[in-house]
Amino acid sequence: MLILCNTIREVKNTKPLNTVFVKNGLKATASALLTLTLGLSITIGVITLFSNYIAIEFHGIIKELTAIVKTIFSKFYERNLIKKI
Repeated sequence: MLILCNTIREVKNTKPLNTVFVKNGLKATASALLTLTLGLSITIGVITLFSNYIAIEFHGIIKELTAIVKTIFSKFYERNLIKKI
């Protein structure tokens, strides 16, 4: 009975997902490991998603800046070429 009370007390102090796993029959260590694995997987997925998005946006910004610089230099070159003739 003492072991059961300690286990219930430990379950109440853990995370909600961990509690769900323990209530469904998993041991506390297995549920903690499963919770950490799921959390890590989701975190890696979110980081991957946002890093891909940032890379795409950064590439677009570089293309825009390159186009702006090319137009500035071409206008500068045309003006200087016309002045020399």
